[in-house]
Amino acid sequence: MAESDKNNQSADNISTDDVLADLEALSKKYGLEFDAAKFRTPASGSQYSPLTPDSQKTYNPPKNNRPARTSKIVYDSNSPQGIKVVYQDYQSQPQGPQGRRVVYQEQETESIIEKRRRNAALQAAKIAQQKAIIDNTPVPVQKNEEPKAPEEVKTEEKELDILISDDSLFSIETTPDEKEEKKEKKVHRHYEASAKDKFIRFLKSFIPWKGDSSKEILRKLAMNFSAVVVIICIGVFVNNYIEHQEQLKKLEELDRLKQTETATDDLEAQWAAIKQKYPDVQFPEGMNIEYAEIYAQNQDFVGWLHIDNTNIDTAIVHKPSDRNSSAEDFYLHKNFFGSYDKYGNPYLDKYNTGSELDQNNIIYGHNMTDGLSFAQLEKYYTIDGFKESPIIEYSTLYGDYKFKVYAVIITNGSPSGDNGYLFSYITAHFATDENFEGFIEALDERKLYDTGVDINKDDTLITLSTCSYEIKQNQMGRLAVIGRLVREGESTDVDTSLAVENENVRYPQIWYDEHNMTNPYKNAYKWKAE
Repeated sequence: MAESDKNNQSADNISTDDVLADLEALSKKYGLEFDAAKFRTPASGSQYSPLTPDSQKTYNPPKNNRPARTSKIVYDSNSPQGIKVVYQDYQSQPQGPQGRRVVYQEQETESIIEKRRRNAALQAAKIAQQKAIIDNTPVPVQKNEEPKAPEEVKTEEKELDILISDDSLFSIETTPDEKEEKKEKKVHRHYEASAKDKFIRFLKSFIPWKGDSSKEILRKLAMNFSAVVVIICIGVFVNNYIEHQEQLKKLEELDRLKQTETATDDLEAQWAAIKQKYPDVQFPEGMNIEYAEIYAQNQDFVGWLHIDNTNIDTAIVHKPSDRNSSAEDFYLHKNFFGSYDKYGNPYLDKYNTGSELDQNNIIYGHNMTDGLSFAQLEKYYTIDGFKESPIIEYSTLYGDYKFKVYAVIITNGSPSGDNGYLFSYITAHFATDENFEGFIEALDERKLYDTGVDINKDDTLITLSTCSYEIKQNQMGRLAVIGRLVREGESTDVDTSLAVENENVRYPQIWYDEHNMTNPYKNAYKWKAE
């Protein structure tokens, strides 16, 4: 028998009286009260009797008497080969030299011995393999070991993983650092597995997955489509906001150039300074020096447009070369500085002179949904809007002019919108007085209301043209605001109280079609420019 077993056996042979005697002696030595008689088994005929189940029910232990720790059954992995030893481990009150008492031992069968030997070999191989991976060294191979099939290797590795994770078979002694490292790796693996599971669950929440019902697939597709639409809308909104802010900055820059102050009141000195600053620019003789700075930036600049109580306050450009081009007008999608810009820049019709006023001065601008460019011309749809802004101010390089609003019309921009007829309100020059008077009659049929402003064959006009969303099909609608130049000696005041609605407005055919109405002017006279 092993020495440890002998000690355990001798510990089992110690009687209770001997232990109590030792405890009583120790109590006297340290001045403690200890009555050993209470714990001794009474002799035959004594007044004390052994505890019975009934007496146990009435026994009240001291209140400060805590229950002893529960001992545990531990498997002794250091027992001799072939012998299974089970002992009881005491930590609070050791029994015997090694602090444990053997409960029982038994001879193991040959199959169990072989299993333990195989487990130990597998454990050693696994540890060697892990160490080789960590040290980046070749995995050790036993001598005379026959090569194994891949299936055998995988099976053994799987069994080894199971065995090593099973603490009931054997335990691997590790240092505190190794335990901490193992714990960290376990936590890391758990985190990786948890993160992967969360990611997969996230994907399954909106991506059609194997096993989903048709209803669930439709739900996910609808949700994804809605999300894409929302993202696109947000992107468009953000892009439009950025472009809007950039356009405001450009307008502010143009306004700053227009309002550049000079250092002296001497006109000749001012021009000398300007020409010295821009030696390569040929300034037109007699132009307004107020526009010298802005003209130096772009020689297509021909004037400035302003309307009170609107945000229309902008530079006007002119590109005569558009007459010889089949492409779109240059400034339709170019800003004042020549860069691509969806806002473009308001520009004078290519058949206008530009340097001086023509009989009809046509200026184009976009009707932007954010309210910039010519969008606020829409206020002229109503008489109230007209009353707020009855005057249009337009300055060329050589003079400042004011126009009284005479007519506001909604018409078509393509012949297909009015039975093949296009009302040419964008006529810059009229061949005869009769033709001009015919044009005025055509305006009177189409104007939304009478402003009370008169007109004659000698008057000069300004026409502001933009898109009209009152006609929805193919961006075919056009809104035109026509003003008449304030005559020499005439007051600029407009009696807006004279404005009245036109009860029989003439619209293009497409307008009647969109409103499910009959066109009373379908066979009426169609004015044409000569």
